[in-house]
Amino acid sequence: GFGCVQGVGALYDLEGSDSYHAGGKYKDVLRYEDHYLSFSQGFGFGMRPQISGGIGALVDLKGNDQYFSDIFAQGTSYWWSMGMLCDSDGHDAYHAYQYAQGNATHMTLGILVDDYGNDVYFGKGLLQGCGHDYSCGILLDRHGNDTYTAYDLSQGAGSANGAGLLIDCLGDDRYFVKNPANTQGYGNPRRDFGSIGLFIDLGGADQYDG
Repeated sequence: GFGCVQGVGALYDLEGSDSYHAGGKYKDVLRYEDHYLSFSQGFGFGMRPQISGGIGALVDLKGNDQYFSDIFAQGTSYWWSMGMLCDSDGHDAYHAYQYAQGNATHMTLGILVDDYGNDVYFGKGLLQGCGHDYSCGILLDRHGNDTYTAYDLSQGAGSANGAGLLIDCLGDDRYFVKNPANTQGYGNPRRDFGSIGLFIDLGGADQYDG
């Protein structure tokens, strides 16, 4: 589910409990010595700064699925592109390190939508509804008792004039963060105006740690 310049890439799965693994080959040399680029699971990518990107999508309709990635995956986009991951049903687990789970960077749109199931979202930062640099990142979970864990700049965070939204509609949910200063509804000022971070939980007996 990868879309590059002038391209559309989609993975469409009808049913079954699936495991998606990406990363482990190409190191993210710009940021880390021990983490890898994933570029998958609903990822749109453009060639900064010359060429805008494409559309990447992963749609899984049924099953208890597991998504494993490292950096840039799971409904994420980079440089004038769009990435989307939609999982309709099942108890799912999303594991990533950075730039994932409804993240958008540099004039893009990144979306992760999970309809049903008790889901687990886990990662470090710039994920779980995070928009950076004039972008919009959205994580929408509609049903289930879900668990969210992140370190920083996540769970409804807007950075550098971006907009980040985390919306959980129903369920008894748990939210864990390491840095409460820039998570769970955070927006920072940049370039003479602000950013938008929206953290919305619409129902349930929830737990917040951090």
